[in-house]
Amino acid sequence: MRLHWILSALILAGSCIACGNPPVVIPLPANIDLGTQGAGGLEAQASVSALPQLFMPGLDGLVEFAVPSGATHLFSLDYRGDGFTAIPYATVELQLTPSGGMTQEYHLLPFYSNQGSRYASPIALASGSYAFQVHASPPRITRTSSGLDRLAQPFMATMNATGDWAVIGSGEVPEEEPEHDDGEDDAHSVHGVLAVEKNVNGKAAAQGEKHEDDGADEHETGDGYEEEEPTDEHEDGHLEDVVGSAASERLSIVLRAGAAETLYRWSGSTYTEQAPAEGENVFFTLELEDALLGEFLPYANCHLEIESADGSTFSELDLEPILGETFFYGGNTPLDEGEYEVSVIIDPPDSLRSVDLVDAFTMPVVAQFHHHHAGDDHEEDADHEERNGDEEKDEHENENGHDDENGHAP
Repeated sequence: MRLHWILSALILAGSCIACGNPPVVIPLPANIDLGTQGAGGLEAQASVSALPQLFMPGLDGLVEFAVPSGATHLFSLDYRGDGFTAIPYATVELQLTPSGGMTQEYHLLPFYSNQGSRYASPIALASGSYAFQVHASPPRITRTSSGLDRLAQPFMATMNATGDWAVIGSGEVPEEEPEHDDGEDDAHSVHGVLAVEKNVNGKAAAQGEKHEDDGADEHETGDGYEEEEPTDEHEDGHLEDVVGSAASERLSIVLRAGAAETLYRWSGSTYTEQAPAEGENVFFTLELEDALLGEFLPYANCHLEIESADGSTFSELDLEPILGETFFYGGNTPLDEGEYEVSVIIDPPDSLRSVDLVDAFTMPVVAQFHHHHAGDDHEEDADHEERNGDEEKDEHENENGHDDENGHAP
């Protein structure tokens, strides 16, 4: 009978919270799903759990996050929609209002978890009824023209729940120990340098410091990294050269180079067009994905070191998060025709994370590629050759008795 009551409570919680009916008491020592609300193609799913041990990136790896005094639980939000499994870079606030009490306000932090990119914050709950109201502002990051109309509206959702929240508990949540192979690095971890075999044609056979995996399938190199063969077409629809790519079980990297892009930056009230600066002729695109989750990895600090093959020139480029058809990192830079060694340096995401990810992507990763830049005139030369070819073809047809463009025979 008690089991039947618990299941009934859970079913009612899922239905009544979503439709706004009176909340249901949920006296369960577990992660509590507060329900999902959606509007305008966007939706948010909220949950409350016991407060786990939390970490943030520091100068020498991860450091424990200082939980505010009085916090008892962790509120987390899965924010998605418009074709994205997760929407990063939004500003998300939580207003927590107990029945008959004062509203508490929390700023939700980016939260890196094995369930995907989330927002979260430690909160203070006592037993009783609460209204959880979420406000999300659109991501105000730089955009391309194809991303100007995406994720442009604010979002609000309200979930109500009543619980014996103390039963859910506070403090550290028991976590499963990560599996290790004979003391070697966890297969889900990426540490140190990810050196990539240089290849002018854009394919990259990844070589790293990981141990050889006897169970690797035929698609993996001997060191446990897969070879990637991305196409030359970026998600935004324009063609770009694939400079190189590499992947491990946790991280997937694709670097592309194309013509310089006009970007749009938030000016406080609207997006302002910004053309490439004088001399900027190349736009580098970095697609960074959590390979386990199959989604974009946000909040990483990414930059390029670009050195000519003869060592005569060296430049650096900070890549910024950009919204187009997808989320990616990118930036314009000047580049002369020639051969280059390009190093991609990726720092771990500047996000809150739980104890189950203390071994995942904790140190900077470096991927090294060779890039041949053909210069600014190669496309014009190709068009010129095509026009000359068409003119020669017309002359040849006219000489052989074909009608000219006006329909008259020569």
